[in-house]
Amino acid sequence: MPAPASPFGKYLRTLLVVALVACALVVAFNFAVDPLQFYRRASGYPAHYSANQRYQAPALVRTHPHDTVVLGNSHAANFEKPLVERALGGTALNLTLEGSMVTEQSALAQLVLREGKARRILWVIDFGAFSVEPEEASQLTRQVIPAHLYGSGWRAAGPYLLSLDTLLDSVLALSTAPQRELDSLGSWWREYAFGRDRVEAAWDHMRARWTPELRVHWAAAASGRADVDLLFERYVLELVRAHPDVRFTLLFPPFSWYEYALDFLVGPQRFFLRLHLKQRALQAVQRHPNLQVFDFEGLPGAADDPAHYKDLGHYDRTVVERMLETIGAGTGSPVQPLTVAHGLRSFLQERCAAADRERFCPPEVRCGLQRLQRWLDAGAGRQWPPESCAAAAVTPAVQDR
Repeated sequence: MPAPASPFGKYLRTLLVVALVACALVVAFNFAVDPLQFYRRASGYPAHYSANQRYQAPALVRTHPHDTVVLGNSHAANFEKPLVERALGGTALNLTLEGSMVTEQSALAQLVLREGKARRILWVIDFGAFSVEPEEASQLTRQVIPAHLYGSGWRAAGPYLLSLDTLLDSVLALSTAPQRELDSLGSWWREYAFGRDRVEAAWDHMRARWTPELRVHWAAAASGRADVDLLFERYVLELVRAHPDVRFTLLFPPFSWYEYALDFLVGPQRFFLRLHLKQRALQAVQRHPNLQVFDFEGLPGAADDPAHYKDLGHYDRTVVERMLETIGAGTGSPVQPLTVAHGLRSFLQERCAAADRERFCPPEVRCGLQRLQRWLDAGAGRQWPPESCAAAAVTPAVQDR
């Protein structure tokens, strides 16, 4: 006769059955509600949209109609869906990923292209997304990107449908009113005040933050010229070449002059690397008919007017509207990297001669101004000026002469 089953074994089997039934119920409930709208658009209840852009964006790509998408970090967030559609026509999605590197933006672009709906990618280029060397940027992306949502639908099934976070989102979707609308998803301009006081306060904060110790620490991970070339080639141009039927519109937005001055506090080559990235974009336009570039850095009435900024670089809705109108009309000027260089020189000359020069023109900035002037006076060639400055050149007395 077979040995009787032990009570412990029977308990384990019962526990396993209960666990499997519970998991099946969670999966079924999450699939039925689908709070991110990963498998289908919401029906039967008001659509909810997550504040977590990294989880919401890949779901939108799969289930929402679009022929134009907006990519970028927080500088792209205010390119709201209705504004883009009014300026460019068609159906748009804003897929902003706040604080993202180009590696992460490119992963989202690849998903967009695999889905095959987009005919235009409007990519807002912030040099900060290219400012970390490639391996470091890739590591950062792996840490934050929900990789299962970027693969096939079946790959996402386990992590998404079995997640307790998804379960909570499903309950909230059925029991609460939506907190966000698709038309303004991710935008932040309504939440802030803008103006000179905020910009100058942000400058004071950043000047105190970028200590010599932080600059040394940052230099270990910061990109160089070859790194910027590699990032642009691998994560932008490879997509442009692989999808000749999609128009890639790269947009360099305007920051306040204080943001460009900050480059010299962060590192001696950062501003020149910023210019180099635009030069690479200009060269690429000549080789790829489906690539266009709009350069708004140094835009009059924007870069020189702190009233449009909530900090050093984040501009208001009116600046976004100006850029979209220009793109929609097709009247943008070609890439002109030196426009912002000449404008920054004039701004720094004025600031370094003002009574409050120690506040806005510390030694690192005075050194940056001297190097920028040397470079421009020498014809702004590929060779950048030496990183060091003569001691006398960074003293306030020299700026008075």
